[in-house]
Amino acid sequence: MPAVLFLAGGIIMNKCKICGKEFNKRVSLERHITSSYGKEKKKNHCPILVYKWKYEKDDRFSKKNLIKMYVKEKKSTPMMSQELEVNKKTLLDTMHYYQIKMRNVSEASKNQIERDGLWNKGLTKYDHPAIMSYAKQREGLNNPFYTAPNFEKRKKRNLKILKKAWKSFNRNRNPKSTEKRMAKILDQNSIYYIRNFSLSYYENGKTKWRLFDFFVDGKLLVEMNGNYFHANPEFYDAKSEIIISSKKRKAKDIWDYDAKKMQLGIDSGYETLVFWEKDFVEMSDEEVKDRICKKLGEFKC
Repeated sequence: MPAVLFLAGGIIMNKCKICGKEFNKRVSLERHITSSYGKEKKKNHCPILVYKWKYEKDDRFSKKNLIKMYVKEKKSTPMMSQELEVNKKTLLDTMHYYQIKMRNVSEASKNQIERDGLWNKGLTKYDHPAIMSYAKQREGLNNPFYTAPNFEKRKKRNLKILKKAWKSFNRNRNPKSTEKRMAKILDQNSIYYIRNFSLSYYENGKTKWRLFDFFVDGKLLVEMNGNYFHANPEFYDAKSEIIISSKKRKAKDIWDYDAKKMQLGIDSGYETLVFWEKDFVEMSDEEVKDRICKKLGEFKC
C-alpha cells in the first residue's frame, strides 16, 4: 500500500518513503520518484516499480519475480508489460536497474521458438478471408499509391529512381528467384523455417547483425549464394570486381565477408548450408530436400 497521511483539513497526502516529501496526488508522488532518480548524482531514489516493491511490498515487481517471468517462464518484455499492466519502457528501466541480462535479437528468436514453437508464413492475402477482402478493396486506382496527395510528383520521382536502378542493374538473373524456389520446396515438404533470420555480434564496442536467408527447424542456417553477387569462384578470381548498388567490390572481399558470416552461425551453435546458384538450378526439388534433411539429421522428411 502507498504511504498516505491524513491531515486535519481532510486532505490526503502521499509521502515519499525515501526523502519524506509529501504530495496531494499519487501521480505527483510517482513523478517525483521517477524524475528524482534521473536527476540525482547519488541515485538515492529508484525506478517507480522498484519503489513499489521495496517500500510498498508489491512482490510483482521484485527482482526475483521479474527473473522468474523473463528467464524461467521465457516471457518477452511486451508479454510481461501487458501482464503486469505497466509501460514497457518503465519495465525495461526496472530490469536494467536490477541488472537482469537482456536477450539480444538472436536469443529472443531462439526463446520464442522454445516457448511457442516454430512458425511458418501462415495465411496470406491469397487465403485469409479478412485479408483477401481488405486487399481487394485496395486494388487498382483504390490503392493509396494513387489516392494519397501529390501523386504526380511521387510518380515522376519513382520513374527517376527506376531509370537509375535499371542502368546499374546486373541482368544476369533475378536475385530473388532462388530464394522463392527454396521457400516453395520447404513449404511443400512441411519443413518449418524463418526467412531473413538475424544473428548479432559485437565488434569495436558496437552491436552488429548478419542476416541469413533461411533458418530451418531451429537448427540449420541456409544461404542462397548467387553467382554474381557472391562472386562464384568458378566464374571469378580473387581480383575480379563486382558492382553492387553502383559500388565496386573485389571478389576476395565478398568471400571473406561470407566466410565470417557463416563462422558466426557455427559459433552460435547452428549447422550451416550454402547453395550456389549454379548448382541449385541444376538440382531437382527432391535433391534439395534430401540435402537439407541430411543436415538436419533425425528430422522426419
